[in-house]
This record gives sequence, structure tokens and C-alpha cells, in this order.
Amino acid sequence: MVALPWDPSTLPVSAVLKEVTIVPAVYYGLHEGVDEFRSAAQALGRNPWWVDTVVTHRFRLSDAAAAFNTAIDRAAGAIKVHFAFDR
Repeated sequence: MVALPWDPSTLPVSAVLKEVTIVPAVYYGLHEGVDEFRSAAQALGRNPWWVDTVVTHRFRLSDAAAAFNTAIDRAAGAIKVHFAFDR
């Protein structure tokens, strides 16, 4: 599980009966010897339109406070909040 759940998580009985091993991780790692971050970057390179799905909010750097407030506000629907440098 590469995630940080907002709410407490529960396991279905089937996971317990099958003796599933759950290894939580907040950061990317290796999957079958392949760097997951590199795989994700390559997938985005092949499918650049995915960015518009994943990046839900964009802010100028000068609006950093609003960006962080949006990122922590679950009702805002933020997936990824990005900054653009002021020019």
C-alpha cells in the first residue's frame, strides 16, 4: 500500500483468513526490482494527459498558504497540488 490513508483502515475477514501481509509505505520503493518512482515518471512521459487528472490544483508560489490549505482540505478534492514560480 503506497498511501497515507486519511481515515482508519479496516481489513476484510478474507484478508485475515488468507493471512495477507500488509506493508504500509508512504514513499515509493522497488517493485520486483524496478524503481516505482521511475516507472511512474515513464508512464507519465508516455501518457502526458494523465497530468491533468492527477494535478487537481495549481497555485503561484506567492499563494503558498492557500495551496497548503487546499491540500489539507479533503472537501477540496485535491489529489496533487502544484506550485508555479512567480515571474
